Amino acid sequence: WNIFADIPAVAACLPGAALTEYDAHAVKGKMSVKLGPISASFAGSAVIERDDAALRGVIRGAGSDRGTGSRTKGEVTYRLAPEDDGRRTRVLLSVEYSLQGALAQFSRSGIAQDLGRRLVADFAANLNARFTGETPGKQSSAQLDFGRLVRLWFGDRVRSLFGRGGR
Repeated sequence: WNIFADIPAVAACLPGAALTEYDAHAVKGKMSVKLGPISASFAGSAVIERDDAALRGVIRGAGSDRGTGSRTKGEVTYRLAPEDDGRRTRVLLSVEYSLQGALAQFSRSGIAQDLGRRLVADFAANLNARFTGETPGKQSSAQLDFGRLVRLWFGDRVRSLFGRGGR
């Protein structure tokens, strides 16, 4: 639970994210995305609510990119659930967002949703590495690499097609 209160540590696990200001209840920052020839740098802010008794938190934020005119807003809800008699912890995470502007065209085909899932998976892997004392992956401090995410998305799609065809 304590690591979620360490805002710079958590932000470092999110590919492309950089904090500009923060305290226990609010953050301001940037997130860089490169979508092939399109680069976007979202600047935004979020409020943080934590319920220590329930081991639950909510982050609500919004941001915009002046270059593409794209805007986003979203809500992240997380809850920690002890498992294995308290020896392990499961993090339950819900991410809801909306995207408007030039970058929203990627959501029409479902690519944005699939890539959003991959981004959450990278965040979870980096966070888990931090929990276990390992260094988070290279993606944690680098700009979000859309090309890498497309390759991973495409690979997942191909595997799912062959997986269904082989049954």
